[in-house]
Amino acid sequence: MRRRPFPFNYFTNFASAKRLFLERGSYSWGQLILVTLFLLALVILPVPFFYQGQTSTNLALYMPRVNKLLANPKLEQVAKTTPYTKSGYAFKGKQVLLTNRSETVGVNLDKQDIASHKTALSLNNNSFVLKDKGVSYHLFYTKQFAPNQGKLKQQLSQTWFLRNKAAISFSMMTLVLNLFLVTNLLFSFGAAFFLWLARKSPALTINSYKEAVGLMVGILGPATLLTMIVEFVKFDISLAISIQMIAAVCLMLVVYAKTHFNEHYLNDERIGNR
Repeated sequence: MRRRPFPFNYFTNFASAKRLFLERGSYSWGQLILVTLFLLALVILPVPFFYQGQTSTNLALYMPRVNKLLANPKLEQVAKTTPYTKSGYAFKGKQVLLTNRSETVGVNLDKQDIASHKTALSLNNNSFVLKDKGVSYHLFYTKQFAPNQGKLKQQLSQTWFLRNKAAISFSMMTLVLNLFLVTNLLFSFGAAFFLWLARKSPALTINSYKEAVGLMVGILGPATLLTMIVEFVKFDISLAISIQMIAAVCLMLVVYAKTHFNEHYLNDERIGNR
């Protein structure tokens, strides 16, 4: 049978458990690294699609202290009783609603008030300021999430998410990449190391570490494609990692059941079938 060129051979090997084993040595180190990077790209691909369809998030995950301040009833009352037009609010002067050593909430708070507290929330005429753990966000009100429509906490949270969606998506992509990088390297190169240690056993015909890595990377391919599909349907990091590892282990067991990781076993099987 004529061998297909890379990368087509990598994908055609998915068709058979025996082929995954027999073609384990057909990849160079450069090709194995390239495939590993490709598999990582597949699992982070659903992340931006997931956040593109989101209109809100749980602000407590990113700014837990500000999230509590947004529930201040005095702030809600001020926001609802003060007239709001297309030009914004018509607040008159500065008004402090809550203040202590680390937190402050108010209307038209000046820069010094915000700078002197670790957590701050200020409603201004045309914008609002959120500060949590020393990180400040100065955002303008939007027509889509006007603060006088619905609950103030929800409207400001959605405005913050809308303005920071790209940054949140990028940070989540980085997190997903790091998590899958660790698990994929452990599976591909870690499991391959133990196979390589058994290379002198007559029960296995894996002659080099590169062959062992080639086998593990080949097994990881179908598992990663399945993981990507699941992520598009339901994005959950822990679920995605679990599915990839369970699918990879199950496929490895199938390959072992079909080949015993031994070419002599396959040759004897072919002779017995004649």
